[in-house]
Amino acid sequence: MVSMQQTPSFEPLFISRLGDRYRIWGIRARNERELLRAVASAALRFDLKKGAPQGPLGPGDDLDADGVIDERDVLAAAQVEAGKAKLRVGGAEYRLDQVVEAANRYGAKVPGKTVRMPERERYLMELLAGQGLVERAGDRWRSLGGASLIFFSNSSGREELEHELVHALFVWEPGFRARAAGLWKSLGDEERAFITKSLGGLYNTKDEELMLTEFAAHGAGGFPGPLFKVPAGLSDSLKKTSRRLREARDSFLRPASARPSGRP
Repeated sequence: MVSMQQTPSFEPLFISRLGDRYRIWGIRARNERELLRAVASAALRFDLKKGAPQGPLGPGDDLDADGVIDERDVLAAAQVEAGKAKLRVGGAEYRLDQVVEAANRYGAKVPGKTVRMPERERYLMELLAGQGLVERAGDRWRSLGGASLIFFSNSSGREELEHELVHALFVWEPGFRARAAGLWKSLGDEERAFITKSLGGLYNTKDEELMLTEFAAHGAGGFPGPLFKVPAGLSDSLKKTSRRLREARDSFLRPASARPSGRP
């Protein structure tokens, strides 16, 4: 496990690779505020706008109208959007290229404004560079191969970590994606409509891939409340789907030496 030296303005992050089968790294923050500081830009760009990525930075991103687009604006925007969605940021998973894309937005020139990359996010990029995942390319960052990054804090629960791990597995394991897609197709119209409606408060339901990965992650977690208020008539079928998603997840995450012969 590697950590960067603590600076006066924030607590350190800790990074380690999670196993050697998939390119997945875990990044741990001391608390939820430090977690939000690390992922705010990526969350705004890819999650908190219901899956609709933001465009380039513009004058409207200077929320406190002080002439500077910086961490205060990013955190304020992330907190507002998370509040709208009634979302607690207990964990997050992003592809490395998404984190790099969010960081590179701070290279934009905005008329009449000074743009400052949040110190926490600069620190994160340096941490990733220390792991050989990114490198400087002039005034921008460049990813060095694909990877998934799972962000969590000391207060994150096991369920939150497993949820984010399913997202990473969805990225890296075609076999798991195929099983999740098969289970989604096997559901009846009523089950699919219920899941889609439940996810619609947080996600862009028109994004089919996003819906599939969220179905897999929430389903493996048992379709938990308060997001899912499962009616009695669907309880048995969704419990069966949840069990099958967990079995699929565990079969791929199990060490290769522990897998029965002939199984993936």
